Amino acid sequence: MNAIQCHGFAKHIAALIFGTAPDVRADKNYDHVTRIGDWLIYSELDGMELWVGDVIRSGEHTAVVYQVKNGYVTVVEALGGLNCEIRWGGFNGTSQSTHSSVISQLKYVCRYAGDYIYLGDLNSDMYFDAVDMFLMNRYLSSGSRDG
Repeated sequence: MNAIQCHGFAKHIAALIFGTAPDVRADKNYDHVTRIGDWLIYSELDGMELWVGDVIRSGEHTAVVYQVKNGYVTVVEALGGLNCEIRWGGFNGTSQSTHSSVISQLKYVCRYAGDYIYLGDLNSDMYFDAVDMFLMNRYLSSGSRDG
């Protein structure tokens, strides 16, 4: 089996983003849609749209979707080997990848399905609003969220 570096790196990035990583194996096949913890693993990819934060797996490579824009997909990935290069760009070391070319290579897609924490939502009510602005201003002036 290949993918020790890239698979571990992608799971690490997912854990940094979502607080959890998909408990998937690089060499396992998954049926249709499988839920594992806070993650959905899709193996039926016809018509699927990739989302930012998706952990994507081909036969030999794993990466995290960083951007989907104008029909192109940008990933963050570790390219294995002696130098273990960390890079942003097209999937599996390419300079750019179209959405359709990436989907056609994939074995499965892992998508976070847990509760999202919104950036700036300091009181965890799922909204970024005046209360959060108040808390942010209080923190910036005192260095404490509690005043």
